[in-house]
Amino acid sequence: MAHSEMTPEPVPRRSHGCLWGCLGSLAVVAAIAGGLIVYGGWFFAQGYKSDRNLDTAMAALRTNPVAHAVLGDGIAIESMESETFSAVTGKGKTVSYTVKLRGNRAEGQLHVMLHSAGGDMKIVSMVLTGPDNERYNLTASQTQPSSSI
Repeated sequence: MAHSEMTPEPVPRRSHGCLWGCLGSLAVVAAIAGGLIVYGGWFFAQGYKSDRNLDTAMAALRTNPVAHAVLGDGIAIESMESETFSAVTGKGKTVSYTVKLRGNRAEGQLHVMLHSAGGDMKIVSMVLTGPDNERYNLTASQTQPSSSI
């Protein structure tokens, strides 16, 4: 008898490689999507309070006489309504926010856009929408009389 006739051939293993590979990939994608949703929820609820760029915009807003006249003292963010971020290689990055504000006199909405070409973020535009839906360009020169848009 030949040696190969005496040893039984191994039984081929059942492979679930494709199934487990697809399920594993799906689980990774679901975990990343879930993480982004959780981060987004946290940012819109609490995270914006520690955002340096938004702090810069709020500091400028609080010293703006037009914003003070419209909203009053103690201007604070009530909620974050939107945030967008974009970066273009060689052109810098831009971030914009829309936040709901409250002062001791009225409520309003601020849309602010900041841009950086490598250094600190600089305010490009700040538009305040007052309680009467009138819009105020807060980036207009302070030497000109304040006017609405």
